[in-house]
Amino acid sequence: MVTGVWANKHNVYNNSFTVPNVSTNPAYLSTVKAADPSLTTATILWWQIYNDTIFDPINSDADPNNNIDYQFVFPGDAGLTADTVEKLNSDGSSDVDADLTFVELGDLDGAGHSCGSSGACYEAEMIQQDLYVGQILDALTGRPNFTNEDWQVIITSDHGHLAGGGHGGQSDLERRIPFIVSSQSLKQGILPEGVSQVDVAPTVLDHLGIATPSHYDGVSRAGGGAYCLLGDINDNWLLDAEDWAQFRSGQQADLTGLTQQQAYQQGDLNGDFLNNHADFVLFKEAYERTNGAGSLAALIAGVPEPSTYLLALVTAGLAFFPRRRFNQGIS
Repeated sequence: MVTGVWANKHNVYNNSFTVPNVSTNPAYLSTVKAADPSLTTATILWWQIYNDTIFDPINSDADPNNNIDYQFVFPGDAGLTADTVEKLNSDGSSDVDADLTFVELGDLDGAGHSCGSSGACYEAEMIQQDLYVGQILDALTGRPNFTNEDWQVIITSDHGHLAGGGHGGQSDLERRIPFIVSSQSLKQGILPEGVSQVDVAPTVLDHLGIATPSHYDGVSRAGGGAYCLLGDINDNWLLDAEDWAQFRSGQQADLTGLTQQQAYQQGDLNGDFLNNHADFVLFKEAYERTNGAGSLAALIAGVPEPSTYLLALVTAGLAFFPRRRFNQGIS
């Protein structure tokens, strides 16, 4: 996440951090400070060895201009979240008001090792992590001058977990992760395939107007990264009748074996390689967010075919039955 390169360059293949190559592959916070020493940087970390081997060398090298301004290490997400919230509070009570902050929450990984990605403790910790992220975002948007600032938020993970716990292999459960980027300049959409942790560093630098080092393996997702507005299946940056027709045509299609983008173009909006009711809920929400409440029902009513009558009934039913929320898969 922080070096912008893969292990063949940074030389960290496991948790031992035996001989990390951070002299030629420093954390992006160093690159930012070297480009603009006026910016203030901070790291708030769960893992001590991460701080000692990746970030501390920045402050002990020969260049004082690239130093990290604030470092905090604490083995617990509640404390890390509280410190992050304090640092985002720019009313003068905080000892640093950072322009760039890297936060590592680690309790979810511990839960994954304890009970696996199918375990109850993993689900409970994921819900707790969501609350922590919410507190951080509330602190960010609550800044007195937030509307005049230009923040970028990136949320991702280093790995997943096997159903019974553990990681490090090549299975989908271990490798599929969330990657979410938010800023004022981005449109809502789905990032193309191939997004990974090495995209974090160039995405941050791009947002700050700093050139991406030539040795980086990742690419920026700071602008124009989404290949489609959610629900815009025909990719014309509109949500219209053509998208609805293409969504309906994909309902009877076999999406297995397709790429994620190809499946999306057949109506798979949540990344599970199906075009089903979960995708219809997402399509309806996106369509009516763009075209107004009831607009999809009106469109369906204007196309008198049996299959659309069924969907019209489903649409009506959403008003009377509790609706489950489906997460949009982003990889």
